[in-house]
Amino acid sequence: MRKFPVVVLLFLLTVVFHRTASATATVDIAVGSATTIPLNTHSSLSGMCDDANGATYDLGCVVSGGYATYNLSVQQAGTYNMTLNYASPVGGTSAAILVNGVKAASVAFANTNGWGNYVNAAPVAVILPAGQVSFTVLAQNSGFNLDGVMLTPAIPTITASGSTPIPLQGYTAISGMCPDANGATFDLGCVQANGYATYALNVTQAGNYTVTATYASPTNDSAAYLLVNGSVAASVSFPNTGTWSNYINASPVTVTLPAGPVTFKVQAQSAGFNLAGLAFASATSAAPITPSPTTTTLPEPTPIAWWKFDQNSGTSAADSIGGSTGALLNGASWTSGASGNAIAVGSPYYGGGGAVSLPVSLPPTFTLSFWAKANGYSNATNIENNVVLGGGTYQTNGFRAGFNSEGVFTFWTTESGGTLQLSDIQAAPVGTWNQFVISYQNGTAALYRNGTLVSTANGTYVPGATSIGIDTGVGGVNTFWGAVDDLRVFNVALPGTLTNNFGTFGSSQNQVIATYTPKFDDGTVPASYFGMTVHSLGQPNIAGATNTTPFPPFSIATLRLWDVAYWQQIEPSSGQFNWTNMDKTILSGTQNGTTDFIFTLGHVPAWASSKPTDYTCSEGPGSCDYPTMAAFDDFLTHVVQRYCGTVKYYEAWNEPDNYTFWNGTNQQLLEIASHVYSIVKSPANCAIGGVNPNQVLLPPVSSTGLQSLSWLDSFLAVAGSKYPYADITAFHGYGYDNSPEGITQGVAAFKQVVQRYGLGNLPIWNTEANWGTRNAYVSQDQDAAWLMRYYLAQAGTGVSRFVWYAYDNCAWGPLWGSSCDASNKPLDSWSGIRQAGLSFGVLEQWIVGKTVSECDRYQNGLWSCRVQGASGYNGWIVWSTSGSLPVTVPSGMTDYRDYLNNTHSVPAALTVSSLPLLLEN
Repeated sequence: MRKFPVVVLLFLLTVVFHRTASATATVDIAVGSATTIPLNTHSSLSGMCDDANGATYDLGCVVSGGYATYNLSVQQAGTYNMTLNYASPVGGTSAAILVNGVKAASVAFANTNGWGNYVNAAPVAVILPAGQVSFTVLAQNSGFNLDGVMLTPAIPTITASGSTPIPLQGYTAISGMCPDANGATFDLGCVQANGYATYALNVTQAGNYTVTATYASPTNDSAAYLLVNGSVAASVSFPNTGTWSNYINASPVTVTLPAGPVTFKVQAQSAGFNLAGLAFASATSAAPITPSPTTTTLPEPTPIAWWKFDQNSGTSAADSIGGSTGALLNGASWTSGASGNAIAVGSPYYGGGGAVSLPVSLPPTFTLSFWAKANGYSNATNIENNVVLGGGTYQTNGFRAGFNSEGVFTFWTTESGGTLQLSDIQAAPVGTWNQFVISYQNGTAALYRNGTLVSTANGTYVPGATSIGIDTGVGGVNTFWGAVDDLRVFNVALPGTLTNNFGTFGSSQNQVIATYTPKFDDGTVPASYFGMTVHSLGQPNIAGATNTTPFPPFSIATLRLWDVAYWQQIEPSSGQFNWTNMDKTILSGTQNGTTDFIFTLGHVPAWASSKPTDYTCSEGPGSCDYPTMAAFDDFLTHVVQRYCGTVKYYEAWNEPDNYTFWNGTNQQLLEIASHVYSIVKSPANCAIGGVNPNQVLLPPVSSTGLQSLSWLDSFLAVAGSKYPYADITAFHGYGYDNSPEGITQGVAAFKQVVQRYGLGNLPIWNTEANWGTRNAYVSQDQDAAWLMRYYLAQAGTGVSRFVWYAYDNCAWGPLWGSSCDASNKPLDSWSGIRQAGLSFGVLEQWIVGKTVSECDRYQNGLWSCRVQGASGYNGWIVWSTSGSLPVTVPSGMTDYRDYLNNTHSVPAALTVSSLPLLLEN
């Protein structure tokens, strides 16, 4: 990723053709039709020249490394067929297609027998995200003219005869999956529960069609929903095939398709499979029909019964779905609930005192969801204790569910004709509302508490023929004393996150839709979670800098040295070392409490490069190419030996998925990674007390977007099933300029990739990210909000360290000094620390040394993170992603701190915005 202007580009202009377009514009890429990109609208042009052959408009004079870049506005994300119109009298030439700087495809040019004999190259598929896109045609060698670029949405047509395969790369939207995951022709992997891929289809004739999925799975009981125009049309099961790459066809399922445009979605019910193909064929009994879908709609299938318990009088409990009205018995009453009202049952004697009968039985496949708050627990030690729910005939069929004497919830069928038992892993405290969800299908069950999976088990359940009861129909046992709210029954097995979760700030109309739980080593947020790149601690080290940068006025446990101290700078010629800047930077850090330093490989000096005149490299000619390995080994050995005990972390390369940083092959990069691991970890190069303390990071890709993760998958696959050269996994978390909370999805996708190659148990670091470059001035409080929200949301993903880029870079995440755009044009003239820099230090004060136990995302855009500390400290950090939102402050919260750490009394009516605030007791 380009970080700041590089002086060497001035030299580049003297050796290749360069011309700026006179008609630069943004080209709109429409949804339903082909779009021709006017070649004269390029935003930048190098190594090509305009109108070279006298045609209407073409590009010629092409040299190797020449390029034309266009600004596109893509209305709908998806796969597009791209066709280049070209002429070549030589053949054997090619061009790479870059989307947002990442290689997306390659086009080969055959001999057309003349510079003016234009033909269309074979179409290739490219994936375009929605919104503003940088689209580049990069010459991989010379010998062709370019006369046209056309992009056409890839929309398959489903006919009533024959079989129609769906190109999996033709999705219009994707989430929780990544493309080309296993190196096959094309497949979808990294599948998460509820992950999906959406396709636009054109159906010529309405009718019933079979869908055959080609898949691989080393797990049991994976499955996916198939949705047609937003409604569930079928469910397909994926039995175990033994490995991730042993692809077979699943049993065909039948769906009903209307004629005309159709939106078709594959949505995973669970993780654990790769998808390599989908094919539609007309069912043998197909006849033209006008479908009338009656299936349920995800993400929330309709319950078969739903008792909200929101009444406040009477002895009937209304079913909001149908006519299954429940009856309050033996003095059961209405009380305050998790949301609205609830049913109060039981007594301090754990028998009698009220019950509820609900005239619905639990089906053979089910999800049971309810909220419960106990007033106390009886001290009986048997399983038949504090039983809250039951169904069926005692000791014949059905189920029971309740709490032990400590408050640990259990669901069991072992005394009701089955063999199933699920138990929570911790107690539900007296006086607190907790949601419990139990799902069951084909002998497999899962238990969720408050949206978190806490138990799974295999066993049998024999459906009962009688009603469900709350404190009734459960046998002669101690019954539950407390309250129950919002009880729902589904006839499908759902993830626990699909059912109600009100959280602390929600309601039945504003539920928690995702919960993220931070995982730091000792449970508390360490100071090392907050890292930084500071360019000019040792010497002015960035374009336009004339002075060194003072050390930030807050703690920095980790300093990353990329773009600060690097091979080109340290060894400008073979064997001539200049350690001055690296020494000064490390000294400044250690004097101010920095304990950890990360050194990143890259920045190959031209004298050590295999391609010293490669001007596609962003850090100077040849800096992104395969180095002379003897020179590489010698340089790295000097670094490791000189800084033994001080620099303990090494990145094998920087952003190798970006061709301007790495223009070699995956096999060459794997060789480099193996050398880095050997040299860095060798006791002969570094030993403290006889032990080498160094650790090596996975080469971090430039983002967690689909293209970057596809590249990462292809690189890791070169090493086989287990990548052996990393102690820590790492990535760069760019791409969330407008939605910092989106990093949660990016990390989940990254985890899926690295888990496939045996790296799932390693620490995860984000060693570079910020809000991206600005084209116009953005208020400092907005930058502060982005920084705090990104750090907080990311904390819940399992990332244990994050390095901000960069403290004193005006174009990329400035926390100190002025702000500028990507071309170094000033956007303000600020001096000193910026508000985002102050908020960095404030957030450290809020969470370092404390436990962030959960972060919840609500339907209305509210986020909340619970913070707990010593001496009973309790707090909530809250913010909004959808404008100003009123919040109900939890009891005990008396004060709040704003993003600059100013303290205020909590008002009667509190409204939150995009700027996080901390509620405290």
